[in-house]
Amino acid sequence: MSKTRSKLPEGALGAAQAIQQKGLKGKVNLVAFDADPDEIAALKKGLIQALVVQDPYKMGYLGVKNAVAATQGKKVKKRIDTGVTVVTKGNLHRERIQKLLNPEKRD
Repeated sequence: MSKTRSKLPEGALGAAQAIQQKGLKGKVNLVAFDADPDEIAALKKGLIQALVVQDPYKMGYLGVKNAVAATQGKKVKKRIDTGVTVVTKGNLHRERIQKLLNPEKRD
């Protein structure tokens, strides 16, 4: 977790910080949504046990695909589930997970 923050971390990072400060690592399981660099660092340290991550590439692709379909008068669903992936320390280094965490590096 970054030490350059000017305020206390919010959400999952605040919870991870509290777990670390109170010596509760390994006693409290924390699951967070999304994966910024500080959350990934906390996952690596074992302060966060899992991150629930969306696929920004798939979200963008399906968004554009359905927008084009709508402009062509085709029927599109009101809700499109793009799915999520649970990232853990155990699967963090898999290629598929790295593509989710670093979409700018995707082929």
